[in-house]
Amino acid sequence: MLQGAPVVTQDLDVVHSRDPDNLQRLLMLGAIGDPACDYAQLLPETVEMEAGPGATVRVLELGALIRLTEQTATEKDRATLPVLRRTLEERQNRG
Repeated sequence: MLQGAPVVTQDLDVVHSRDPDNLQRLLMLGAIGDPACDYAQLLPETVEMEAGPGATVRVLELGALIRLTEQTATEKDRATLPVLRRTLEERQNRG
């Protein structure tokens, strides 16, 4: 939704930094899974967006989100691909 696509998947995919301090914090939360993506590699393909009052989040650019969804997502997530592609196309046509 932050990218302008009229879909809600009701989940959140997180790519985390693997620096030692951050890994320690994640271990304390029991939050480390099997990472499919590397934070440092994806960072250049992100933008900061307002998610609410005083809440700024870093999200993947829409093109990167589409690419990764094509490669790694579940069937449910892949079902949103036509909407994401159309949103990106409309955005590109607007300039």
